[in-house]
Amino acid sequence: MTCKLPVIVPDKPWFKVRMDMVTHVHRLPQKSSFLLIFNERIFALDVNPGLIHNNRDGSGAIDCTHWTVWPCDNAEPDRRDMTHLQWFGQFLERANINFFGRYESPPYKPEQIAFAYD
Repeated sequence: MTCKLPVIVPDKPWFKVRMDMVTHVHRLPQKSSFLLIFNERIFALDVNPGLIHNNRDGSGAIDCTHWTVWPCDNAEPDRRDMTHLQWFGQFLERANINFFGRYESPPYKPEQIAFAYD
């Protein structure tokens, strides 16, 4: 599921900035991404990513939740365990965004386990 929200830059209201929130509702552990877009990805938080992020500066590979700042080549690991709402709050704080909407938790749907009977 994806939610796209416009972001108003008070000093430059003509800027086309948006925040995207993406959640994989069937995946365990629960994966989500928070992105700030200004023509391209300029700031991001990937929670429980499915792939390893290899830093281009040679500083290593990141296999946990991580932050990236434009040009998004290097990831900063974040090993905290938080809810979606808490990560959302952390993203808003670090991106310096005031959110005036109503937060709704993603509709996570646990994976179904199939049983085979003989």
